[in-house]
Amino acid sequence: MKEKSAIVFDVRPEDESSDLKLVEQNIRKITKPGLCWGEAKCESLAYNLKHLMISCVVEDSVSVDDLQSQITNFPNVQTVEIESFSKI
Repeated sequence: MKEKSAIVFDVRPEDESSDLKLVEQNIRKITKPGLCWGEAKCESLAYNLKHLMISCVVEDSVSVDDLQSQITNFPNVQTVEIESFSKI
């Protein structure tokens, strides 16, 4: 049985005009063996700015650093942080 981890990414947009639905769609286009995207939700930060929280389950063979890098390279994304990371 392969080891798995549950991760929640905190995706921060460039500004309040960034389309977080489009950002989510782009993120979900990332496919890898051992990667399964889960729930996503937009939450308010401040001054009309929102951020995207998106979860996934990954097998240990999937590079989390690579995932973060791919998400960061999407248009309208400023930063990607790991909100939570736990073995399951």
